[in-house]
Formats: sequence, C-alpha cells, structure tokens
Amino acid sequence: MCDECDEVDVSVPFDLATRRRLIDATRDMEADLPGDRVPEEVWRIFLGEETGALAWPHHERMARSWEAAAVLLSVTSGGERRPG
Repeated sequence: MCDECDEVDVSVPFDLATRRRLIDATRDMEADLPGDRVPEEVWRIFLGEETGALAWPHHERMARSWEAAAVLLSVTSGGERRPG
C-alpha cells in the first residue's frame, strides 16, 4: 500500500511498551476474525519493518484490527483483553 492511499498510521509515537501492546492487541484481533490469517511476512510490511506491497484484503483486515485495538487500548487499562 502506498503512503498516498494508506490511512492507517502504524508509526504512532508511543513509547515502545505501548506500541508493543498495540501490535499484540492488533494481531489478536486479526486472529479472531473469520478467514485466513495474514502471513507473517505481510505483517512485517504493514508494521514498516520491511518494504513491499500488500494485497488489499490483507491491508483491510490489518487496518480494521489496528483501529479496533487502538480503541481497546484507549478504554482499558493497559489494553488487556477482557474474557469474552
């Protein structure tokens, strides 16, 4: 996904511990979605650890998970997932 089209800011200036919690929560959210999980190498591209292209279905799945995880972190102490 090019920077012109990508509306998900994965470079949020959090401290490293908060960023790690956000990434972990995002990956948990994505794992809970129906369908095939996003491959590990695609996650590295999405998180800016590597360069490359993302298939739109992967990008959409990760972006929705990222946004949901950000909300979760904002309404829970430390972003812990509640049993459900």
